Amino acid sequence: MLVRTGQGKYYITLNTGSVFSACLYNFDIDGAEVKPSHRDLLREKVVKPFLQTGGSVAVMGLASTSAGQTWDLDLSRHRAEEVAAYLWGF
Repeated sequence: MLVRTGQGKYYITLNTGSVFSACLYNFDIDGAEVKPSHRDLLREKVVKPFLQTGGSVAVMGLASTSAGQTWDLDLSRHRAEEVAAYLWGF
């Protein structure tokens, strides 16, 4: 059952040079929607400008283990697919 969790959140970690990690979190429970604040990070703040300079990204989805392994794996995959689909829209 979808439970709204409020604004999407994220954090960014600079690894080395121009390599960074960005984590989107606070997806709705049982949800995969890329929230407006997630889209802001992907489109304006970090990811799109990075891609425009020739960078590349890898997308990985994660979900909690609260609903069972099969469900969580499917939700993780769906979240990653939603983020990737949004990125393809650039």
